[in-house]
Amino acid sequence: MCWCFVHDCKETGLASWVSGVAAFHRREGLKELPRGTDYQLTRSTIHNLFGLVDVRAPALPVSSRQLLAMAMWLDFSEEEDLELWLGCCLGFQGLLRASEFCDGILGWDSLVSFPGGTSVTVQFSKTNITPTSVTMANRKDELSINQVLAKLFDVRGPKQQGEPVITMSYQQFNTKFKALYKKTFGSDLGVSSHSLRRGG
Repeated sequence: MCWCFVHDCKETGLASWVSGVAAFHRREGLKELPRGTDYQLTRSTIHNLFGLVDVRAPALPVSSRQLLAMAMWLDFSEEEDLELWLGCCLGFQGLLRASEFCDGILGWDSLVSFPGGTSVTVQFSKTNITPTSVTMANRKDELSINQVLAKLFDVRGPKQQGEPVITMSYQQFNTKFKALYKKTFGSDLGVSSHSLRRGG
């Protein structure tokens, strides 16, 4: 199992991945994963082989200037483009991870707009399992959260109770963001949705 993981993933994430699989086994009433001598030997061997070189390169940060250049390719009368752009603004200005607003996690009741900006309540994150509020000041350009939300209201119509703000999955958002970056700058090498948080 450890060798299968490292074939496609980084060695540094092996421990948490195995723990996640073990938790799934327990939750489903399956037998405990073996953690004996063979398991420990396999883990230490993988670490010895990949531990010093198998490091994750941080995503390249994007700047506000780059984001505004990317916005030129979007059609703000299209719901999908508005969702993508809203995610870009939330990632950049709110320093949010895409996993904190994609997959229908962020509801309209988590957003409060006011003249000076927008407040977003993140239900849980990678480092905090309790709801946390993030406030972003209003801007006078295309990166304005208030402006994007107003356009999304116009396209979608009245929001329904419990309706998610961004319906696309994390994978879809990441793929679309990279495609937009490549369309604008010719390459998406080293860029991911985390580039928004790093740039912000």
